[in-house]
Amino acid sequence: MRICVIFPTNLALGEGPNRVDHDLMRTWQESGNEVTVMTGSPVRTEPPGVRARFSVLNRFLFRLLRSYVWLPRSGGELEEYDVIVDVGRTLTLHLYQRVFGGRPAFVQFHQNMYMADRINGRTFVSRIRSFALDYLTISLARKLIVVSEAHKKSMVALYGNEEKFVVIPNGVSLPEFKRSRKTRSNSILFVGNLSVHFASKGVPTLLKAFSAFAMTSKDCTLVFVGKANPKLGAMCEELGISERVRHVGVLDKAALLEQYNRARVLVLPSIMDADPLVVKEAMACGLPVIVSDGVGSKDMVEAANAGMTFPVNDHVSLRSCLEAIMNDETFASVLGNNGRVYAEGKLGWDKVAQDYLELFKSGPEAGSEPHRTVPIGPIAAQALRTTG
Repeated sequence: MRICVIFPTNLALGEGPNRVDHDLMRTWQESGNEVTVMTGSPVRTEPPGVRARFSVLNRFLFRLLRSYVWLPRSGGELEEYDVIVDVGRTLTLHLYQRVFGGRPAFVQFHQNMYMADRINGRTFVSRIRSFALDYLTISLARKLIVVSEAHKKSMVALYGNEEKFVVIPNGVSLPEFKRSRKTRSNSILFVGNLSVHFASKGVPTLLKAFSAFAMTSKDCTLVFVGKANPKLGAMCEELGISERVRHVGVLDKAALLEQYNRARVLVLPSIMDADPLVVKEAMACGLPVIVSDGVGSKDMVEAANAGMTFPVNDHVSLRSCLEAIMNDETFASVLGNNGRVYAEGKLGWDKVAQDYLELFKSGPEAGSEPHRTVPIGPIAAQALRTTG
């Protein structure tokens, strides 16, 4: 199969979404498919076997819309491929296809950007822009890939068009993320971009829970991995836990793997998180996890019996989860082993990549009404009214 991926302007291997698509493209290529990336970035890191083609983007419009501004140089350019994967919201691509037709195109969503902007306190203009871009893309596109049932539910509640959405969860690189230590330290791990997602990742809830837990556990530490945010230090100072909290910054894969194998538990208390890679990476390393109800991986964690869950923003319940796992090494070990077994059986990229290929073979029209557009409903209307 010849697959064309319309990629962000920066193809470099970075955080979550980029890592997902690098692993997908690599796995597709390894299974005998031809993968081509369309991108406007002169700086790139190409996965082995993947060729890149570059088109000039309108940088002003890109910054204004936070969306791709790209058109094929000719209709024949798209006809070279069997399927097109839009890793974002390329409005011009879907408008072009509506007018002229063309190869099947699938939009891949990693997050509900409007809700993320709202939770993180972005400006009114930024939130409305995200909502408008998502709504227009969803209205124009024929098939939409989301990464969890919770993610799908939040998107449908805002934008309608339920028949267009298909759920394909993210995977994990099992050869890279694996158990490598027999003993673990008395530390709690958080992995995420603090500079952007301090609020939406539920960091204040984690700090409050840890400050209470630390009063009865004198040697435990809380380790943060990811980009910095001055709010972290300020809140630690306010809660009197600065000496018990470490921020180690952004880590390469080897160092991150060491953190997964050193910690006693991974905690992700997000208000909203579609299907975070860190949960699956932790499970693959045999590390038990604690996630909030706002994390799309919650159902997977419960099905695998790989950790514990708690209500969003409930730092008292999170403290109870910490006590249960941190104070019982046998219990923690059982949860961690369950997670590793589940990951080995169901979360490998080979399985996930095959699910994508099966969808591509079925075509974007399968089981859907491609030209139906459902207006926003009362939930979306209420969300917009409360944005300001």
